[in-house]
Amino acid sequence: MTKDPGAACTEQFNILGSFFTTDILSDYSHLDMGNGLLLKIFHKDGTATEFNRFSQFASFSSSSAPSVTAPFRAELSANPAETVVEGPFSKDVILKITYN
Repeated sequence: MTKDPGAACTEQFNILGSFFTTDILSDYSHLDMGNGLLLKIFHKDGTATEFNRFSQFASFSSSSAPSVTAPFRAELSANPAETVVEGPFSKDVILKITYN
């Protein structure tokens, strides 16, 4: 994400993001993949993201760097309540971005 250096923004603002899905969640941090697997996404500090909930991942101010990168890590794990089923699978997850 990059800020416009020509904009006359003098106040700090926060960037918030949410990994959004309409699919079934096992809990707030695990997306049920429907084949015995669970998807979990982690922030760069190792904490799990919560699906469908916004959280802050950057701040911009007049003195901050002109861009920010927010790496995330995805993990698939077996759902302890189900048997893993081999074969193709897919789910949609959208990264929504907002600021305040």
